Amino acid sequence: MEDVTVEEDTLRCISSRRIRRIRIVDDKNILIYVTATHIYHNELQNVCHGLSRNRSFSYNSNDGLFCEGDGIGGMTLAAWDAVRPDVRCWLGTHRRISREDADAMRRGEGKPAQPEPRPLPMPPPSEVGADEEELEF
Repeated sequence: MEDVTVEEDTLRCISSRRIRRIRIVDDKNILIYVTATHIYHNELQNVCHGLSRNRSFSYNSNDGLFCEGDGIGGMTLAAWDAVRPDVRCWLGTHRRISREDADAMRRGEGKPAQPEPRPLPMPPPSEVGADEEELEF
């Protein structure tokens, strides 16, 4: 299975066969180690309560991919000491980060810096509303 690229250094899916290790940082962030130098940060789409406390999660993939939007969840103790998956969290996009940023996250020093946003330039004031007719009250 091929990984699915969204944009440079960002993947929508990672083949589960390529994943060597997954580290839970907190209830919203996980690190996915493909190699020693290929590490991806996934900020979950929602807070996954108990994820960092239990340090484990369940995931089911029929297609062998670990993809944005897929559900993961903590393991819940059910009747008769049975453990069942409790899927309530959804993966975000996988964004490649440096080893240093991953180590800093694991030490609790926060998320890596996000790419700088590139806002669109504002139109000149003379063009704003030029096509609209003046309303009379």
